[in-house]
Amino acid sequence: MVMIADRPAEVEDRTVPGHWEGDLIMGQLNQSAIGTLVERTTRYTMLLHLPNGHNAVQVRDELIRTIQALGLLRQYFPKGTDLSAHGPEDLEHVAQELNGRPRKTLGRATPAERLRDLLSTQNTGSVATTS
Repeated sequence: MVMIADRPAEVEDRTVPGHWEGDLIMGQLNQSAIGTLVERTTRYTMLLHLPNGHNAVQVRDELIRTIQALGLLRQYFPKGTDLSAHGPEDLEHVAQELNGRPRKTLGRATPAERLRDLLSTQNTGSVATTS
């Protein structure tokens, strides 16, 4: 566990995507709870349904189940299949398809568009040209 005061600067200023923050919203008399998971850069939120309690094991299990909902890769590579059958060309095709797929969480933009935008804003003024 990392204390909030000890987290890296890139987490604090939300410049690097992929850092998630979790919490519990507690119900009356702490008898019930809803888990929250928020990606710090995009503020993408996932809520955890915890009908059977909110101890560490129950929260962990629901976190795993919820995060797996983001697992678009399993549409292409089902669990339990022989992944060695997929060559580099196959992997490149899947990556291009996923990166070109509009996402509701990105305002219907594609991951490729978002990466391009991110790189262009971070590199403004630092593009070198050759003659």
